[in-house]
Amino acid sequence: MIFWLIIATLLKQLVFSAAIPLWHGPDEQAHFAQIQYYAEFKSQFINDSKLSTTSQEVIIAEELLGTKRDALGKNLFTHNPAYRIDYTTTTMGTYESLLQNLPVSSRTHLIAKEATVYPPLYYILGAFAYLLTHPASLIDRVFAVRLVSILSSLLTVWLSYLIGKKIFVGNRLAPVTLATMVSFQPMFSFLGSSVNSDNLMNLLFTAWLYCAVSYITQAKMTKKLLTIWMAVTLAGWITKPHFAIVLFMLPLLLPGKIIVLAFIASLLLIFGLKPTLRFS
Repeated sequence: MIFWLIIATLLKQLVFSAAIPLWHGPDEQAHFAQIQYYAEFKSQFINDSKLSTTSQEVIIAEELLGTKRDALGKNLFTHNPAYRIDYTTTTMGTYESLLQNLPVSSRTHLIAKEATVYPPLYYILGAFAYLLTHPASLIDRVFAVRLVSILSSLLTVWLSYLIGKKIFVGNRLAPVTLATMVSFQPMFSFLGSSVNSDNLMNLLFTAWLYCAVSYITQAKMTKKLLTIWMAVTLAGWITKPHFAIVLFMLPLLLPGKIIVLAFIASLLLIFGLKPTLRFS
């Protein structure tokens, strides 16, 4: 059953990806801008707040499609749920021809600072998909990178199924049900069809949970499991700093009294650091 669920998830994600217009995914233009920078310049960002990071190509597409933000962070869709981009009665979009024929120089002409500044793992993977379709138009390159997110979604669903098998031992239906609930969660479908590093973080966090469940169910730590667990944690850290939340979950995996002691130590640590916290 899991095979057909993966096939159904793939088809669903492809349909979502085809139906979602350019830059309509959550902060898609910002994530794509960082991928484009990595692919075109073969380097990470220079740590200088005055330097631009987003190409003319991305900005032109934003302006045409109504997603360009003003100084207050608002675009034509903000507080305006009735707004729609122009549609045509043919298979060619209003601005599609223009977007397909933007000059190659616009890819490396940086004119704005909108790209994300997250750690590099997702953007390096996305850069490979970008470079495979480098001669193609902006639309083609965006959809090529979206395939990286779709692959992450498929692997997340598969890992959810494996987690279910470890939790619901002997039950054939429950693991598939768990994976189905993950696959058809609306935001998961939407996010997993656009360019966003959250897709890789979701995959790695699910992998981390799989390692945790494996440790709990087998009641021992093997070298292989420890190695995989550490690799997943490192990969998560270089995908998004938010992955650090797993550090607060580790005490829950400790036996008996150690959990209580770890919880108390965490509270002491938190309150001990409180006077030094700064909020901006």
